[in-house]
Amino acid sequence: MTDTHALMDEDLDQAVAREVFGLSQKEIDAWPWGVPPLSSDRNLAAGLISRIWTCDRLRNAMERTLSNLPSLHPGKVELLVVSTPEEICRAAIIAARECGPLM
Repeated sequence: MTDTHALMDEDLDQAVAREVFGLSQKEIDAWPWGVPPLSSDRNLAAGLISRIWTCDRLRNAMERTLSNLPSLHPGKVELLVVSTPEEICRAAIIAARECGPLM
C-alpha cells in the first residue's frame, strides 16, 4: 500500500479509482479516455465527495480522516471550500483503506 503523499497527478487519480471505487487496474486501463483528473479538478472532487456521502460507512471514515486536519469541520461544505481536490482525494483513499471501497 502506497503512502498517499507519494501519489501525484494520474497516479493519485488511479488510486482513487482502485481504492475508493473498487475498480481493478485492468478496468482502469480499458478506459479509452483515461482516469478522470479527480485530484486537479474541483468539480470532479466535489462529485467524489457527493458519492462518498451516499455511503454511511465511507462517509463516517472520511469524517474521521478529516477530523485530523487542523481547524476543519468534517462537513461537506467546509471540505469543498477549504480543501484542494488533491487533499480530498487523499482523504478519500485513507477512508477507503479503513472501511473498504464504495460498492
